[in-house]
Amino acid sequence: VILGDSIVEQLYCPALAGNNVFNAGISGARVLESQDFLNEILTLTQGPLVILAMGVNDAFHLGETSPEQFEAGYQALAQAVLAANRRLVVVNLPPIEQDKPEGQRFDTAKAERYNAVVAAVADRLGGPLVDVRSLLTARRESEGKAQTVDGVHLTPQAAVAWRNAVYTAARDALNRPAPKDATPATP
Repeated sequence: VILGDSIVEQLYCPALAGNNVFNAGISGARVLESQDFLNEILTLTQGPLVILAMGVNDAFHLGETSPEQFEAGYQALAQAVLAANRRLVVVNLPPIEQDKPEGQRFDTAKAERYNAVVAAVADRLGGPLVDVRSLLTARRESEGKAQTVDGVHLTPQAAVAWRNAVYTAARDALNRPAPKDATPATP
């Protein structure tokens, strides 16, 4: 399962390590509004792994999500995955390109704070973190090309790079032994 927003929704997700991939990306999805949806997905699916890849919509300029609320919501999503005895992979927010119209609607400083939260949650819970922000920033610098079509949504080439990096981390997670105690302590 890949839980995310429109960035995930736009992806082509072929099978991964012999498992079908359920793309649970929903345009406009926000961390604080996704717990019930994730719980339903966990009830209806049996896959061994869940990839959390969301948070961009929480970084709208006019958004009311504080870093503390974001952290509590993201932590709750991650813990629900682990409590369902699934492996977890977390993906940080891709870079927002503010030189394009859609990118100007987002607060890049807030997105950076959220990326720090995502990294902290991954570290606390022992889940791998896929740093797509650094990957896509480096691609933009080396190629001299934008990685988004509108400042937020990925170009086809960037989407493939995003998916390849995420799938590599997911394969690694699937090859590790399953966690013995899937209910981590809260910080």
